[in-house]
Amino acid sequence: MYSNLSGCFARSMLSLLCYVLCVTFLAACAGLPGLGSTSSTSTISLQKPTEQFTLSTPTPTPTATANAIWPAPRQYPSLAYSTKAGGLLLFGGEPSLGGNLTDTWLWDGNVWTQQHPTVSPPPAYGEIVFDAATGQTLLFGGNYNSQYFGDTWLWNGTNWAKLSPANSPSPRQAESLVYDATTSQVVLFGGEDGATPDQGKIMHTLNDTWTWDGSNWTKHVPAVSPPARYGASTAYDPTTQKVILFGGNDGSGPAALLNDTWTWDGTTWQMQHPATAPQIDFQYNGTLMAEYGSTTSMAYDAATGQLIMVLAGGNGSGSQSILVSWIWSNGNWTQEPIQTTSISSLSIFYSTAQKALFAFAADLEGGPVINSLWKWDGQSWQQIS
Repeated sequence: MYSNLSGCFARSMLSLLCYVLCVTFLAACAGLPGLGSTSSTSTISLQKPTEQFTLSTPTPTPTATANAIWPAPRQYPSLAYSTKAGGLLLFGGEPSLGGNLTDTWLWDGNVWTQQHPTVSPPPAYGEIVFDAATGQTLLFGGNYNSQYFGDTWLWNGTNWAKLSPANSPSPRQAESLVYDATTSQVVLFGGEDGATPDQGKIMHTLNDTWTWDGSNWTKHVPAVSPPARYGASTAYDPTTQKVILFGGNDGSGPAALLNDTWTWDGTTWQMQHPATAPQIDFQYNGTLMAEYGSTTSMAYDAATGQLIMVLAGGNGSGSQSILVSWIWSNGNWTQEPIQTTSISSLSIFYSTAQKALFAFAADLEGGPVINSLWKWDGQSWQQIS
């Protein structure tokens, strides 16, 4: 009897076990609460396979757009527009945290592209100009750690090369460099060389004139020359086929600014006597403003046939600054509307590719260094990036 009861119990337990398993399986398949339903429901709600796929999708690499790749903000960069490259060449400068840069960049009107030369000039803040006769960009001089340079460098589109011309101007900084299309030569004037200042001055300034023919420098001894200075603004005027020079600092003080205008005809300098001219300081909305700093910037706008000069200044406290643009035409200066802005300097250039006048801004009045681009609309400067 015991064996029969044991067999009945075993069969009963087996039946019960089968029933429980069937109910559990059906409940899981129906998605109803029951044995095993918690595990199945949690797996569906967390959606682990989908979540892992989303996280593993790679982030697209940014493309080189006008807002994606930029030179680091800096002051004192060397800038020149190259018609051969169809873009603005930028070399070096001083970043906001100090130090010096020796990187080279090209802006084609839309995109900045860093160049990777095997050789580069020292970080000396040299002056730079495009030599249309040779299709190369010339860089000369500069000052680094109180060492003045008289080196001549050329950028050929891919690399920098230091030249050893038979003749060369003495080491200096802040000289004026401009390409003279009439003579197909680069003209160099003045600068500051760190020598013992003349009596009554705090800096030793120069007023010598040199030309570069693509392979050598030639010193000129014109009958008349502008007084010694550094930081004068220059540009070639196709209308008169002469080089125009304006202002600068004569070295007698931090703000010893000049507002005279001169022309170079390939042989001699001639002082101009315009009826109106940019002023060193003036009243603006009841505030005495210094119209420009020690350097200005000038370029010929081929689209409008005008020679434009921009001067940046302020009230000296950093709380208010202005941009004043002037047009040189028929031997006279004409002032455009004054702009109130935080920009304390603009380096302007004409883009033959874009057929427009642009400017690179590197400084804010009383603020950090920047790297913004501006465009001339015919009456004022508009920031484009």
